[in-house]
Amino acid sequence: MHPKITHLSNPTRHLQGEAIFAVLGLIILSFAAYLNALSNTFVFDDVYVISGNYFIRDWQNIFGLFTSKYFAASGELSYRPVVTLSYFVDYSLWHLNPMGYHLTNIVLHTLNSVLLFFFVQLMVKNTPVAFLASLFFICHPVLSEAVNAVSYREDILAAAFFITAFLLYVKSPAPNKLFMYWNFKPFRTGMHHGVYPEQKQDSSASPQNDKRRRVQHDSVCHSERSEESKFYLYPLSLLSYLFALFSKEMAITLPLLIFFFDYLIGSRRTFTNRILRFYLGYILVTIFYLLVRFWWFHNPVESGVSYPQENLWFNFLAMLKVLASYPKLLFFPVNLNADYIVPVASSPWDMSCILSLLLIISIAVIGCRLFFHSKLLFFSLLWFFVALLPVLNIVPIGNIMAERYLYIPVIGFCIMGSYFIMHMSALRLQPFHIPVWFLTLSILFGFVWQTSSRSRDWRDEFTLWSKIIAREPNSYKAHSSLGILLIKKGQEEEGISELRTSLSMNPSYPDAHNNIGTLYEQKGMYDDAAKEYRCALRLNPNLSEAHYNLGNTYLKTSNYAKAVAEYKLYLSGKGGHPAVLYNLGVAYMKQGMLDESIMAFQKSLRWNPMNADTHNNLGVIFTRKGQLSNAIREFREALKYNPAHPDALSNLGAVSELP
Repeated sequence: MHPKITHLSNPTRHLQGEAIFAVLGLIILSFAAYLNALSNTFVFDDVYVISGNYFIRDWQNIFGLFTSKYFAASGELSYRPVVTLSYFVDYSLWHLNPMGYHLTNIVLHTLNSVLLFFFVQLMVKNTPVAFLASLFFICHPVLSEAVNAVSYREDILAAAFFITAFLLYVKSPAPNKLFMYWNFKPFRTGMHHGVYPEQKQDSSASPQNDKRRRVQHDSVCHSERSEESKFYLYPLSLLSYLFALFSKEMAITLPLLIFFFDYLIGSRRTFTNRILRFYLGYILVTIFYLLVRFWWFHNPVESGVSYPQENLWFNFLAMLKVLASYPKLLFFPVNLNADYIVPVASSPWDMSCILSLLLIISIAVIGCRLFFHSKLLFFSLLWFFVALLPVLNIVPIGNIMAERYLYIPVIGFCIMGSYFIMHMSALRLQPFHIPVWFLTLSILFGFVWQTSSRSRDWRDEFTLWSKIIAREPNSYKAHSSLGILLIKKGQEEEGISELRTSLSMNPSYPDAHNNIGTLYEQKGMYDDAAKEYRCALRLNPNLSEAHYNLGNTYLKTSNYAKAVAEYKLYLSGKGGHPAVLYNLGVAYMKQGMLDESIMAFQKSLRWNPMNADTHNNLGVIFTRKGQLSNAIREFREALKYNPAHPDALSNLGAVSELP
């Protein structure tokens, strides 16, 4: 009886099947966790970056991404043209429908989890570890802020290009082979066409030996051709790194992480070659970005940011507590908040500082042990802290702590956690094998539930600010924003109380003064309103909204010259805005400066061509100048967009009767 022959399956096909199922699982889980986010509105900074931003509504403004007016027109505080470009695409698809923008964020987040899967799989050569790491990444609640707020897409896009650049770098050929291909390809073509070099005849040679030599030679040639076919991966990695930098400055840590990766995990033989050859490209890209960012497109808004209490020592103590808070958020993502208040400590003997220092020392000790026992786990821990460097307030930034800052650093945590869990589960003889997996699944289920619950916190501005106050009562920003929302809803007394609470917590908060000025203006108390606006501008001269509001106050009190001055200050800081340009045109018109008024109204129409009031005012000015044909055209344009416009109907009839 002949033995049964078992045919072995193709391992490559098996791995491809695993990857397909893994990707499908990630997609399903991502939409399960964030499905309820599709019904959310624009919140937080979305109002300035999306709904109130006329820059992204016309593709003709695309060239403004590469001019010094980018900051004024885009609503961004940093040079992030890739992010703004994505808003152009979104507006062309969805206009101002929030669902489309949230869908884009969810798709990009899902894409990042898939990229992370392939990156970890390539790095550890273990599909279950890669899949588990991607699961942790896709459903970790601390990342929900970046996904739910459209204006925080910068973190998602930066991570996408960051992971892509790293992945392409790892897959790129060895430096010696790459440069050999570039420099000596013309002299090596003969070998690839089957032309063998002359060999010395050996009497002992046999057909079997010759066949073996040919097989070995073909294998080497195939390997070399495979390496040569990947020569483009390195420049693509550099390009992806550049896109990551122009999405968000946190990506600047990529060259340092690549260096540690090669030193800890990569081949020591190629390490020196990569220092001399490969790393130079990333250094040059970094230099180019820094020149663009700080020399060509210098942003004056960022230069006004200072350390807490304008003291370097206070900043160090504050960031000590922040650095300890981030790992706690990863292991215990509870009471998540969109506005963290870090109390300033003046002494290192403050109990919160002592506990934070002890936690950091403990992590450092663990890291030292990992260095000698597992280079991969040490690299994962290093990834987390290195990726955090740009947001540790070494260079002063606006917010010293935010959940979205963890979007790229959390990758290290996910790799470390998944690798540790798979290692523990592999110890099948241990009695806690089953409990490990039960605990892991419970954690994943809890993360999905909490992420979905967190998405509901971002449903609208009122819900968001209310949740922030409930979790962080000392958030003066939340009290101020909630106050103005309550006033708009007609709950004036409650709104005033929130505004006063905000000022009591931080009398130097300019937005609170601006909001109180808005309340006074609505009540017709223009002198009090102007006083509050001026107070806000003393605290923050770059607060464009206060310039606009103060200009409106001057316009209502017939102080047209001062109104013009304030509108110009707004436009110098924020660029074109149809409402501001319209009011500027009215102020010029009231002063009899007709030509200047025409220019202001026409600029307003370039941003918002369907404003009937603007067309009507232009018609009035053209009538005064005796340009009746232009006047009739503008009145008809006004009626086109508003057929019941009373002033346009009356003016068109009066002009038509003129000889």
